[in-house]
Amino acid sequence: MKKKKLFNIILIVTFFLALIHGAESNESTRVLKVGYADCDPIFQDEAGNYSGYGVSYLEEIARYTQWEYEYVFDSWENCMKRLANGELDITIMTHQLSDRRGVFLFSNIPMGYDYPVLYAPSNSDIYYQDYKAFDGARIGVSTETYFQETLNVYLQEMELDCEIVSFPNDSEAKDALAQGTIDMMVSSIFTPQTNVKVVDRFSFSPGYICTSKQNRELMDAINSAMQKIRVRNPNLEEVLMRTF
Repeated sequence: MKKKKLFNIILIVTFFLALIHGAESNESTRVLKVGYADCDPIFQDEAGNYSGYGVSYLEEIARYTQWEYEYVFDSWENCMKRLANGELDITIMTHQLSDRRGVFLFSNIPMGYDYPVLYAPSNSDIYYQDYKAFDGARIGVSTETYFQETLNVYLQEMELDCEIVSFPNDSEAKDALAQGTIDMMVSSIFTPQTNVKVVDRFSFSPGYICTSKQNRELMDAINSAMQKIRVRNPNLEEVLMRTF
């Protein structure tokens, strides 16, 4: 009788401990607000599901941190402003420009490398590395990316005299290319394209996870998770590049 009573007590205690542990786990689950723009490798389908290089990489980090994510779409300029004032927790594939280093924290290691790709319409007479045809072309580029700077360097190195046409985002540059307003456009290797062909690739830049200066503890946790990924899943970036 005493053994049965003791067994029942143990069951009851175990049940309540499980409830308490479950409550603590739910309370400790942190939801990070991830800002992303038109140029980022984060994509939402019609059903509201997210995918892309950035999403898969963050999910890998979540294996070590148990974080969940809320994705917030905005212009890149607004994302950086909202990151600085604490409305967002992180941005991804962020480039370490000199004017950002005093305001933001960057992960110790990059989460990947962004490659600018030069596209022409699929029916264009411009072909891969056809530099004579490039000369004099109108090239569209989004101001949400760092690509205008690298495009200028590329054109100087190749001794090409082209007109650079700026657009507020990638979508408007795509529309202009489709309408024939421009001859080529520069976009990220991560951004899906249709009815275009690659005519050149140039430069590359590491992209980092970024947060505000006030989030040192958060960045420490990100660095710890990314280091574990490097050790335990060293081919992650290569696999994600092939996938996306």
